[in-house]
Amino acid sequence: MTEILPLEKKAALIHDCKNKMDKLWNVYTMDLLKSITATERLYHHQIVPHQRGHLMINFFGKIGLDITRSESFGKIRLDYRLTSEAFSDIAIAPAHIDSEGMLDASVPLACREDVFSHYLKKIEPIYDRMLMLSLGDARA
Repeated sequence: MTEILPLEKKAALIHDCKNKMDKLWNVYTMDLLKSITATERLYHHQIVPHQRGHLMINFFGKIGLDITRSESFGKIRLDYRLTSEAFSDIAIAPAHIDSEGMLDASVPLACREDVFSHYLKKIEPIYDRMLMLSLGDARA
């Protein structure tokens, strides 16, 4: 049987959970900020100044990827959306961060290298398309 809690107790519990998830979102974004900044020349990607709840990444100064936190309560859902028409058909599956600090139930946020590897796997189809377009233009 579920214990009946007074409203102020419910509000305090919700607040604590939301703060915990906000901290996990901040860990995720800071890990990516540091890793992307450190590998800017290697992968030709840059962080674009963003608003709260979004992380915008730019590839080769032309293609934008918006990573958005779409849930405020409970598990965090990360949506990946490309901002270029030429890439709009590339679907990148959403990711999730749970209350234990696990990304997609298998990547600990405590390991920045693993978080970055997860990101690189997500963006690989973007690079595949850019390469295909680049080689197609070179052959023309």
